[in-house]
Amino acid sequence: MQRIRASFKTVFPNPPSPFQSQKARLRSFYNKKLDQLSSSQRKKKQEKINQFLSQLSLWKEARYIACYKALKDEACISYFCSLWKEKACFPVIQSNTLAFYKDEGRWQKGPSKNSEPVPEKGNQVSIDEISVFLLPGRVFDRSGGRLGRGRGYYDKLLGALKPGNQQAYLRKRLEPSHSNQALNFLKSHVQNKTESQSFKTHLKPKVLFLGVAFVEQIHNKDLDLDSHDVFMDVLVTDQFILWPLSRKVKTF
Repeated sequence: MQRIRASFKTVFPNPPSPFQSQKARLRSFYNKKLDQLSSSQRKKKQEKINQFLSQLSLWKEARYIACYKALKDEACISYFCSLWKEKACFPVIQSNTLAFYKDEGRWQKGPSKNSEPVPEKGNQVSIDEISVFLLPGRVFDRSGGRLGRGRGYYDKLLGALKPGNQQAYLRKRLEPSHSNQALNFLKSHVQNKTESQSFKTHLKPKVLFLGVAFVEQIHNKDLDLDSHDVFMDVLVTDQFILWPLSRKVKTF
C-alpha cells in the first residue's frame, strides 16, 4: 500500500488549489490569445502603446521611471524608454527580489530569461527615487487588478512601497454594508486625480503603478486576486488608457 501511495504521489504531486488552478487557466488562456497575433499586428499595437505612453504628461515631474525589457509575450516599450533614457531604469533579480539599474549599454540574461542591465557601481537607482513603475503582466482587469507570471517579484516590492495600494483590494472585497467604510479608507489613502491635474499627488509616498498590456490581455471581469497582489493606478493598452480608481477612460 505504501508503495502504491508513493507512486501515486510521483505521478500526481500535490495538486494546485482551485484558486491556483484558476490563475493557471487564465494565464494559459491569454497566452493563447497573444499567440494568435501576427508579427505585423503585434508591431502596430506596440507602436500605439509607445505613442500613448509618450502622450502622458507624467514624465517631466518623475525622478526615475522603472521600465522593463519585454519578453516575447509582453508589449515592447523600447521606443518610449529611449525617449526618457536619462530617467529610465530596469529591474535586475537579486537575492529573490528586484533592484533597479540604469542602462549603461551592457546587458545580460537574468534568471527568468529576461534582459537585465549588468549591475555596476554607480548605475543603481534607489527604489525610493523611482516615481513611476511600468509593469508588464499576463492578465489585467478594468479595476486595475494584475496577474503576473506567478513569481511575485513586483507584488512583494510594490506592496511594501505603497501599503495604501490595498485600498483597491478592500474596495473589491468589503461587503456592501461596509461601503462607507471602504470609501473613507479610499479617501484617506488615495486622491483620485485625473491625468490633467498635478502629477505631484502621485509622487512619494504615492508612487504610481502603470500597467502596460495589449488589449487582448484585458479580462472584463474582476480577477480573483490575493491580498498581496498590487493594483494599477493607470493601465495603458493599444486602444485606451484607463485610470481604474477614478474610472476615467480615454479611448483612441
